[in-house]
Amino acid sequence: MMKAKEGYISIWLGTTKKKIDEFNKYVEGLEEPSPECQILKDFRVGFIDLDKFGAYLSPQNKELSIDDLGTEIGCNSKKTEKKIVDACKKMGIYTGNALYYYGDYEFIEDVSGYRYNDLFFIGTFPDPRKKLR
Repeated sequence: MMKAKEGYISIWLGTTKKKIDEFNKYVEGLEEPSPECQILKDFRVGFIDLDKFGAYLSPQNKELSIDDLGTEIGCNSKKTEKKIVDACKKMGIYTGNALYYYGDYEFIEDVSGYRYNDLFFIGTFPDPRKKLR
């Protein structure tokens, strides 16, 4: 389940052996929400705001250290990025090649350890935007 939560970011991360076409099939139908879209089914939502959602798959599925992969997360601060990387390490995830992030939304997982297109839900983290003066 997803719920709007400004100033937070939800992260899914891991390693997939899928080729890019197969990996992308998981989000097919996202632009024009379709009941066939697997990510919408898994997240139990009818819509994902594409302005706040991001996906990354490394070139040639190359596994990266979690520290390097963490730089691909679309968060607002290095402090948040570090918390995410630390959470991955605590879960025993030290490398990966793919991730999803969803800003300003909190994800509540029904089943711990479920794989979302081969990725694990890492958590929802505070990710405040810098305030303009």
